[in-house]
Amino acid sequence: MGVTTTALPLGLVATTQAIYDISKDEIDAMRRFVPEWSKNSTLIPFRNEDGKFSYVDFSHLNAYDTVTRPITTVLNAVNQGRADEDGLVDDFVLGLIESTKELGSPFLSESIWTQGLADIFVRNGRTRDGSRVWNPRDSIGDKLSKSIGHLVETQAPLNWKQMERLGLSLFPSDSTGRFSERGDEYTFGNEALGILGLRRVTVDPEKSFNFKITDYKKGVRDSRNLFTAATLKGGPVTPKEVVDAYINANRSLYAVNRDLYQDIKAAQTLGMRVDSLDEKMSNRGESRAFNSLIEGDFRPLKISRDVRDLFEIKSQNLGIRNPLEAAQDVLDRISEVLELTPLKGDLFPRLENPFNIDLFGGIVDQVSETVTATTPVAAAPATTGFIGQGNVNIDPVTRLTTAEEIYLDPTEKSGKTKPKNKHEINIMAMQPKNTREHILSLYGHISGVKKNLKHVHEDVEKLGGKIDKVYWVLLAAAGSAVLFALGVLFK
Repeated sequence: MGVTTTALPLGLVATTQAIYDISKDEIDAMRRFVPEWSKNSTLIPFRNEDGKFSYVDFSHLNAYDTVTRPITTVLNAVNQGRADEDGLVDDFVLGLIESTKELGSPFLSESIWTQGLADIFVRNGRTRDGSRVWNPRDSIGDKLSKSIGHLVETQAPLNWKQMERLGLSLFPSDSTGRFSERGDEYTFGNEALGILGLRRVTVDPEKSFNFKITDYKKGVRDSRNLFTAATLKGGPVTPKEVVDAYINANRSLYAVNRDLYQDIKAAQTLGMRVDSLDEKMSNRGESRAFNSLIEGDFRPLKISRDVRDLFEIKSQNLGIRNPLEAAQDVLDRISEVLELTPLKGDLFPRLENPFNIDLFGGIVDQVSETVTATTPVAAAPATTGFIGQGNVNIDPVTRLTTAEEIYLDPTEKSGKTKPKNKHEINIMAMQPKNTREHILSLYGHISGVKKNLKHVHEDVEKLGGKIDKVYWVLLAAAGSAVLFALGVLFK
């Protein structure tokens, strides 16, 4: 069992890597373009004669895959943590959660018959992974026909799809019958090996990238809906709710953009050219998005003119101040911060809503009133401290925070600079008095978090090294146990 679960899979992967000169980064890139059921499998990689990559899913052969898959899932998550430069602990925890799902899936998922019925009657014509059984605009007859076909296909004995591919491979090379409905061509030798679980599957990022773009566009729509669903419900909405919804929508949008950014980098690793990626994105109306993604830049949510008009109409109908206008100053500042947040690491900043601060009665109303007023820059009070974690980064000479150094003009800086003495007021305990100071507080907080990220990253990297050592010690112990068992058996 020890040989099958550890030594054999690792040995096969290492051997093919050496023979075909395939790096670990290339295997990780392949995993982003394999089917969902193979992402955490043991993949034996190959490099074809045309330079493309292919793989054999060893999990189809490994009887102990249910035992080893959770471990592989955790290791894959940790590897992704190293690549995204944001630390390993969060990826390790997410890997544990995913591995638990992998371990319980064979015992908790639907049976084949129940799954087929659920696709038709519960999920309304969609499979568990999101594929359509029928089009909602199909006629009743077509829906019935496709439903019956779907049930028959789910109950087909053996690997019906494999037998179908084997049949297509028997057609002559000059016959169009060799091609599937998606235009794929199959060879008899490879499909015959598929019966034994040794079929080589080609990784084609050129074709798969179209599906990645579809997922991206859907993710962008869903992220925008997070904002409109929370703020355009019909009733009164406060500026605080507008800012909360904007932060939440951008958090989701950042995850969607970062996911496609990683897909783009993986496609490049697998040999896909930048101009080909650009062409595919442009054909789907995402040329501007590609220009930002290829550079690793994040484009925050832009509130459209139609949405702004809806805010104005609803405000007039309710007889209240437009909450979007009241929050616009804060939204603009948050957008500026997010534009500087890279996609290379999972580094979405912890943004605090300045409208949440309510240490004294009526402060939220005061902030709402202040945002809509035009206040000269020099009119900001000269002696004010700001609440936020960023205030720990205070220059010992000027006694200004990082945000104040950047965003205050020289007149304001001179007014805020104070000599350090025993009667100095603790600025951490002082309350911002207007919207400008709330915004500076927000920037100070973000600056402090970003400065601390480097130290956190170094600590997590040390932890990652320890995890590696523990893993190799366990692997060596397992190998030793196997060798000992073999020695006892063959005495």
